[in-house]
Amino acid sequence: MAWGNGDQPGTTAAADVARVVLGKRTAMGQQSDAGVAAALELADLLEAGGWPPPIAVPARLEDGEMCYSEVPVTMHQFLEGDGEYLHKTRFGLSPMGVAVGVATMAGNQRRKQRAAREAEAQWRFTGRGTAYITNQRVTIQEGHTWNNVWYRDVMAATCDATAFVLQRTGLPGIRLAMPEVYYHFVLLYRLAFDRVVRPPADR
Repeated sequence: MAWGNGDQPGTTAAADVARVVLGKRTAMGQQSDAGVAAALELADLLEAGGWPPPIAVPARLEDGEMCYSEVPVTMHQFLEGDGEYLHKTRFGLSPMGVAVGVATMAGNQRRKQRAAREAEAQWRFTGRGTAYITNQRVTIQEGHTWNNVWYRDVMAATCDATAFVLQRTGLPGIRLAMPEVYYHFVLLYRLAFDRVVRPPADR
């Protein structure tokens, strides 16, 4: 189960969000006590009007842009596949040939079904890098390549115990898995939606 708010900034529902509760999580995705405590402390700081100290970024920032966190990320995007499959044809007149032909057709059908499943839109691994969370965007460095997720394009954001998901206007959703994800989601949500959310209390 995820926590967060899919509403756009400035809507009535988004304005009413002050605390978000998540149901029970699996052991694999549990956050450390220290990670949850850090997220709660950050939420307290943000509610009091404070901010964590800005950090340096090895890239050009926009005027007035400040970075508040640097974290390694694993990225997935909600994408369709190509769905290619190999079609094999066999002809046989003998009983053995007929049997082989039937088996081949069954194999083709299975490959076609598998290709159809693989072609469906799903979360697909797209890379690993370092994310810098600023007051205007999440900018991600993958080697010598930089990718930006601008907050003005983010329509919804949710978080589970391992990653947060950003849904963007006209672009595939992006899932960012990272250490201490609750801390970073509290920070990002304040920056992107101008609201403070809190991590789940039930650990």
